[in-house]
Amino acid sequence: MVAQFSTFFMGGFFAAVVVSALQLCPLSLTAQQPGPPVPSRPDVRAKDKYDGFIGGIREEMPLFPGCEEHPDYATKKRCADSLMIAFVYDNLRYPYAAWQDSLQGMAVVSFAVEKDGSVADAKIVRDPGLGTGAEALRIVNLMMDQGIRWTPGRQAGNPVRVQFNLPVRFKMADHEFPPPPPPPKADEVIRAEDLERIPLFPGCEDLGTYEEQKECADQKMVEFIYYNTHYPPLARENEVEGTAVISFVIEKDGRIGEIKIMENPGAGTGEEALRVFKLFNEKGLKFNPLGSSGRAVRVLVHFPVNFSLN
Repeated sequence: MVAQFSTFFMGGFFAAVVVSALQLCPLSLTAQQPGPPVPSRPDVRAKDKYDGFIGGIREEMPLFPGCEEHPDYATKKRCADSLMIAFVYDNLRYPYAAWQDSLQGMAVVSFAVEKDGSVADAKIVRDPGLGTGAEALRIVNLMMDQGIRWTPGRQAGNPVRVQFNLPVRFKMADHEFPPPPPPPKADEVIRAEDLERIPLFPGCEDLGTYEEQKECADQKMVEFIYYNTHYPPLARENEVEGTAVISFVIEKDGRIGEIKIMENPGAGTGEEALRVFKLFNEKGLKFNPLGSSGRAVRVLVHFPVNFSLN
């Protein structure tokens, strides 16, 4: 068997699509209200009508939790789509910088629903800028932080990994917007998704733009993890696969601390991922710590590492 590792770092994701790409209907956020009423859903009984998804799989899509008591799949799907839209609207905030510059547009976040119903591999695939893409990504990552598990999709009666594209439309309205949040306290930890510019893995500082540096830094970090990760013998022997999630804090000096296993598939996979992240400090690797404010801040990162055997 050959071990493969797929990894994700904030705005960068490197993994093969396992099932066909799917897409949810766009969500629109206006500045005047925290969340609009749940829109009506199309008639799922008419197969020639748009049912909220685009993709090759048509047996059973993953469903947002909360509708398990309904007797049939079609009713569960209508209910689950409404609950997911409500979750997004209840938690989404129009970024102050985007509102201040009257920026509107559609952000698109790609993510996967694993065979166990967990959300993983979230990344921004379309970003209008000024924090809109980061805000849409924050909402998807919130599902992982809250331990929300979907009912997994099924193909030929078996659970499958399904990838979604979630479009979120940001639209301005003529209403007063709340003032920006106060600057963080000295020791406050800020989530990476809440920053317009995140700390970057070292080695790309000589490139011109931040976007160029970030693309290069994401690639270097993935390569470091890939070449230093060893598939645990116990996991290989027992054919254990899954996603280990490591959380860590990038300190103001660029070192990482508070390294923890958040999700562990078992058989040594979580411990192996933890060992690799501890190598950062052992090898003297330091992130470029500047955040979106132009000053160093403490940044919390969740990093999934997927262990997969072929």
